[in-house]
Amino acid sequence: MELSGKHIFDAPREAVYRAMTDPAILRRTLPGCQRLEPQGDGAYSITLTIGLAIIRGTYTGIIELLNEVPPESFSLKLDANGGVGAVSGQGDFHLAPTGDTQSMLTYSGEANIAGKIGFFARPLLKAGAAMVIGQFLRAMDAEVEQLG
Repeated sequence: MELSGKHIFDAPREAVYRAMTDPAILRRTLPGCQRLEPQGDGAYSITLTIGLAIIRGTYTGIIELLNEVPPESFSLKLDANGGVGAVSGQGDFHLAPTGDTQSMLTYSGEANIAGKIGFFARPLLKAGAAMVIGQFLRAMDAEVEQLG
């Protein structure tokens, strides 16, 4: 399933980039993130609790920060497994200044689910993903604002 969108941050792109690639901030802003621990080379072990209908559960895996071009772009890749299946995805994030004090985030990517949940959850995934992305961006707005 493909995902894409845009979001305006009330901060310069350097501040947004720093926040979006900071593991401590990602830990606080990724919905359901219980654990995010460095593994080296931009990889982190992650534990997420997802509360969306049939894909509800706790998932453990690896999230990787890839293709960093500060402060313009980066990618995130996730592979996680839980009791009812697997969740994977990759997203590309691009930041562009839209003035002295604002930045435009453009993101695109793909999310996949497999296992017992794959067949039943696909119709719910897009709506659930949009909700989770919205929660993440609102939390990131607050973090970027604190960075000032």
